[in-house]
Order: sequence, then C-alpha cells, then structure tokens
Amino acid sequence: MARPPAKPVPAAIGAPAVPPRVTAPPQPAPQPRPAAAPIRPLTLFAETEPEKASRVRLAKWGLVAVAVIGVAILVRPKTEESEPRTSISFGGGWSRRAISPPGRQIIAYELSRDESNYRMEFSWAPSAQPVGWVFRTRDSGNYYGAKLSLVQPGDSSAVAVEHFSVLGGIETPHSRKVTALMRSEPAVRIRMDASGPVFTLYVQGSPVDNWTDQRLPKGGFGFYEERGQQPVIQALRFTFFNQGAFSMSPTSPR
Repeated sequence: MARPPAKPVPAAIGAPAVPPRVTAPPQPAPQPRPAAAPIRPLTLFAETEPEKASRVRLAKWGLVAVAVIGVAILVRPKTEESEPRTSISFGGGWSRRAISPPGRQIIAYELSRDESNYRMEFSWAPSAQPVGWVFRTRDSGNYYGAKLSLVQPGDSSAVAVEHFSVLGGIETPHSRKVTALMRSEPAVRIRMDASGPVFTLYVQGSPVDNWTDQRLPKGGFGFYEERGQQPVIQALRFTFFNQGAFSMSPTSPR
C-alpha cells in the first residue's frame, strides 16, 4: 500500500530581521588652536630713546612758546588806531579855545605864546581833511594862519598851500599856491619857519612859499580846526631858535 506524501513543514515564524547598523567613520581628534599673536601698537616713526627724549623736550618748549604768545596777545596795549577819533589832543602844555572867525578853534601850545622865532615840523596824512596851523598868535582875534589841502580829492600828487592873517577878528584873503609832489605820498612832511618878519614854508623838504609880515612880532603856535574837520597829524617837532629843539607825539593824532 502506498504511503501518502508527507506534508510540508511550515516555516517557523521568527523575529523580524534587523537591518545592519551603520557605524559612522571615526572623527579625527581636534587639533589644538594656536595661541593668538600679541597685538602691537602702531608705530609711525621708529625712534631711539635719545630721539624720543629730544622730541619730548621740543614739545614742552612748544607749549611754553604758545603760552607766552597767548599771554602777550591778551596783555598787549591798545593801539592808537583802535581809539575813537575825535580831535587833535597833545596833552600837557596845550589848550583848546575858540577864536575868530566863529566856528574855529585852536589847539595852542601855551609855552610858546611869548616866543617870536621858531620852527614847526610835522607830518600830515593826505585826506579830504585839510590841515591848518596858526603862528604868532597874540589872542583869539590876532594871529597868522596857514593851511594845506589836496587839490583833487583822493589824489595826493598835488597840494594847495595857503597863508592868511586875522587882525582885529577880520580874516584877510588867502594867498594860495599849488605845489606838485613827485608822487602820491602816504604822509606829507611840513615845516614852517618864523624868523623875525620872514616866514618860509617847506613841503617834503623843499621851500614852496616865502613872505614877510611885521604886524605880529611875537606869539604862540598851534593847530586850528573848523567845521568838524579832523586832520591826522603825526611826528610833531618844534624848535625855539634861542633854546633848541623839542619833539612831541600827539596823544591822539587826529
């Protein structure tokens, strides 16, 4: 009798298959970080110790010089140009008073009122303000006068020279001459000599007028102003022929 075929044996049910574990490749060991280089200050100029000491000394002297200059600027005296311009003022020995004709004033040197023979020298800055002076001044109504002015405003290449008399309060007609200068000048030098009855006027060192007059044998000198005129006068010098020379600077050269 034939045997029946054998039944297949069922496969055993086991645990699910586990996929193989993937292992990461080994990481290299961290390398030590190099130490940072020290930070050095920026040097613009290399210098030795003696050079450095010299530079420090120069810097100190520079600071001292700046301080000295600063103090000098702070304490420097006020110049005449910064003062307000008002009128002629000469200080001691001078006086101001009204004279004839009305509206005119003189600034007279009182110590010259008994003198006869003298010389006046001064400089005038040419401008629209003529310069006038008096001499042989007996009183407010008796004196001689002279004046210098520009022929053309703003042009100092030619000046007009005048002289006149005031007697008994009445002013005589002016004698007038025009004098050409070599060139325009920043200052015009004027000299006036009174010697006995003879009078001589010089401009820039050259005689430009000469005349005689015996009516006033003695009297003082000074400057006159009228109608608000304020001439700039500098470097005044006067000489008494029997005593010697004297120099004086106006305290406010106007």
